[in-house]
Amino acid sequence: MSVITISREFGSEGDAIVRKIASSGLSFCGSKFIGTILSQYGYVEFDKEFSTLPTFWERFDAQRENNVMSWRTCSIR
Repeated sequence: MSVITISREFGSEGDAIVRKIASSGLSFCGSKFIGTILSQYGYVEFDKEFSTLPTFWERFDAQRENNVMSWRTCSIR
């Protein structure tokens, strides 16, 4: 089974892209469906975790900060 993952940001029209792909006969699994499945396996805080995930730019900034801190640590030695 093939999987297509579409990440979205505000204004990216990700929902429209997903609907167009799904209309070609592929199955669509949204966050509600995934949350339902995960809750059956005991992961009941999916909605909370999903809504608090860092955005691309937040992850980018965190990675950049880690790289800068690593560079500073190496420079001091």
